[in-house]
Amino acid sequence: MRTSDSTRHRYAVLYSLLAIWVLSGLVRAQGPVGDPTKAPTGLTVVVLDVGQGDATIIVGPTGTALVVDGGPQNSGKNVIIPMLNKLGVKTVHFVLATHYHADHVGGLDELIDNFTVLSVWDRGLVGAPTTTSYKSYSRAAGSKRNTVVVGSSFVLGGGAKATVLASNGKVGSKTYSLKGTQQIENSRSIAIRLEYGDFSMWLGGDLLGGANGTFDLESKVAPVCGDVDVYHVNHHGSNTSSNSTLLGWLKPEVSMVSNGARNPYGHPTTSVTNRINPKSSSSLFMSTSVGAASNLGYAVDGTITLTTDGYRYRITGGSGRSFDIYTDEVAATPVPAGTLRISELHRNPRNSEGEYLEIYCQGPGPVNLRGLVVSGNLGTFTLRTPYRLLPGEYLLFDMQGDRARNGGLPLAHCLPYRAITFGNSFDTLKLTLNGIEQDRLSFNSLPGGYGVASERVRLNTATNTFNFAAATTSYGTGDKGTPGVQNSADKTVYAPIAAMEVLPASAPGGRAIHMIATATAHALKQHAMVMSLGTSPGMTIGGTHIPLNPDALFNASLMLPGVIGQIPSSGRRGLRISVPTVAGLQGLRAYYGHVILDATGPVPFPAASNAAFFVFP
Repeated sequence: MRTSDSTRHRYAVLYSLLAIWVLSGLVRAQGPVGDPTKAPTGLTVVVLDVGQGDATIIVGPTGTALVVDGGPQNSGKNVIIPMLNKLGVKTVHFVLATHYHADHVGGLDELIDNFTVLSVWDRGLVGAPTTTSYKSYSRAAGSKRNTVVVGSSFVLGGGAKATVLASNGKVGSKTYSLKGTQQIENSRSIAIRLEYGDFSMWLGGDLLGGANGTFDLESKVAPVCGDVDVYHVNHHGSNTSSNSTLLGWLKPEVSMVSNGARNPYGHPTTSVTNRINPKSSSSLFMSTSVGAASNLGYAVDGTITLTTDGYRYRITGGSGRSFDIYTDEVAATPVPAGTLRISELHRNPRNSEGEYLEIYCQGPGPVNLRGLVVSGNLGTFTLRTPYRLLPGEYLLFDMQGDRARNGGLPLAHCLPYRAITFGNSFDTLKLTLNGIEQDRLSFNSLPGGYGVASERVRLNTATNTFNFAAATTSYGTGDKGTPGVQNSADKTVYAPIAAMEVLPASAPGGRAIHMIATATAHALKQHAMVMSLGTSPGMTIGGTHIPLNPDALFNASLMLPGVIGQIPSSGRRGLRISVPTVAGLQGLRAYYGHVILDATGPVPFPAASNAAFFVFP
């Protein structure tokens, strides 16, 4: 009898600890971190489409704003100020001119004269030019003007900062002589490293790498910067920039470049594009414009917006389409075979550069795609970008980012130059991640053909040619296909999925779990995201077995705010819950699942997901 009382007391204490944890965690989940299926919040970076020039807006977690460069004349009033207003920025705390060329300072006088700017920073008066654009900038900056100090930082609040790595040829304590070299003004550019949590980014103005008689300052500053997630490409992607030493130190998973459409300089050049996006380590490379319009290997979608919570980041193009990406500290882990599927293939488009491949994640959880190998009879490539793909999401690969040349495809990961092509009549395509073959499509004939993509009919069925059909929906300039969205031939029977993402204690914000409810066929329905101490024997609701027990944790979680809600049209919804180390809970498993509660529509009621779990630290 004493043992029984002791056991009941132990469980009562345990349930109390769990209820307190759930309550405190879910209350925090309603805060600034937000829904882990939506764009992360914290630091915002906007690389503006200003034509042949450069202008970037950075807004820290507490609203502190830094504007780096101002693009050519008229960019301040026509592009920068409207974007600041859109972002809700009332005051620019710092303006930074990386150097004094007109395509970088031409719009800064308009910004300073017509917006609240607290301070202006640049490289100082050494070798200052006498150009009209510089004089306008200098006049507007006036008494707000300051000279940067190498090694100092712009503090952006909430732990975000931008550190000055180089200025006027100085790196660390050493100043390099630029005398006798070409393009000295570019070599004097200020370079900064932007950091927030585990996220990092390089911005280096028009810094040069030694080609065409220029001074190689890139190789001097690269070791000082080290590894970053995102590279803002130096000098618009000219042949004088982005040398192999710089890229070898930065190891960026994403690169962004700003340049003018059909510019006469060939930016970004073929050599730079191929260094940034090689087939052995293909990374997302985005340009604000089509650039010289003669190159392959980069995506094009206007102004580029990046938001990050320091753990992952979302990049959104001007069209509104986006990519979710982990910081490089997040390790790619093995996932079961069949998690990723070849969902669509267009091997014979009317526009010769319009070939594309689409892959789909069917769960059971989020996947880090870093290291994905895509191979075929006619080439292969390996993915370096750690895309975060949730169950129910697609990732599109194309050959050409220019919509005028690819048939009007939406934003996609642009493949390296001549990395792979798809056989029109026969081929064997494979997806391999962390040494595990995910999917294989072998064909000597396939539905679809000239101007018509092949679509997978059932995404959760092993690939064979009988599981594909010709697309019936038109896109872009008239080819048929559904690039990046649900197939027109889709007959998949979708089930709700409980996905879970476990963040380590080293993650920004501390140890946490992301509970992600995926219910592609159940969008706009009410559902509950609930937890339990166990899955067996479970319970039955309305004739459907639910793999969770109706215990104290289940009851507590069911009644807390944010747990019951409507699944949005995306079919995905989530919560972040902090997981502190709590005495008495170490080693305990907590399960999570979700249940569809809405009986309307064609979906049987109720519907229950699987049960995901994590272990208390």
